[in-house]
Amino acid sequence: LTEVHLGCEDAGEQVRWFLDAYEDAKKLKNEGVDVRGITSWACLGLYDWSILLLEDRNDYEPGMFDVKENCKPTLLNKAIKALSKGKQFYD
Repeated sequence: LTEVHLGCEDAGEQVRWFLDAYEDAKKLKNEGVDVRGITSWACLGLYDWSILLLEDRNDYEPGMFDVKENCKPTLLNKAIKALSKGKQFYD
């Protein structure tokens, strides 16, 4: 799965969205589907993606890092780190 991202104000919702996609991918892999990975979109966040870059609103959505906060790791970062180590993550 590529570009798994939910643009929203609530970091917990963003993590839940990613975890749902992760669990679905894991289930499909266990059923024999050739799943190779899952990718968070976008690692450093997005500017104006909510309006498909049609206007310059400087509208920012954080990803695994929040570059508006001096490249601060987000809750999504913590979740993906846990999953990459084979651990479960609960927000």
